[in-house]
Amino acid sequence: MTDTEYATTTARIGALADLWLPCLGLKDAWHIAFRYFRDSGEYAMDKHGESYDRESVAYASVSWAYLDALITFNVPRFVVMTPARQEEAFVHELCHVLIHEMRAGTRCDCEYDIRHEERVCTMLARAFVWTKEHFSRTADPEKTCTPQKGAAQDAG
Repeated sequence: MTDTEYATTTARIGALADLWLPCLGLKDAWHIAFRYFRDSGEYAMDKHGESYDRESVAYASVSWAYLDALITFNVPRFVVMTPARQEEAFVHELCHVLIHEMRAGTRCDCEYDIRHEERVCTMLARAFVWTKEHFSRTADPEKTCTPQKGAAQDAG
């Protein structure tokens, strides 16, 4: 990977963060940091010395109690993706931030099956990206789509 590819890719991730953190309500309430690995082997060993899938694009480490997260990127895997897949992968990791707390809600001695969380994050990411694309095509350019004060009430 060249320095230019690395710089372009990290700038792309920054642009995605600028777009999606406010959109998903994660910009002000959460502290989310990003880390980048230029080497897939180093990325794979990053998770506290445990072996991690060197083919994965990214992973989110979340401390939901403190509203703190670190998203780590396997830049060689990210750089070869289409812009649309990059965006979906980025939003997917943000979805892990949103739902991570649910892991603590298991009330059994069974092993947590991450596959359910992965599917939920994938479906949410696709829904969020689809919604953004849909409204960017159909929105009235004269109007802005910003929430009004008091519009988002807790349904629970």
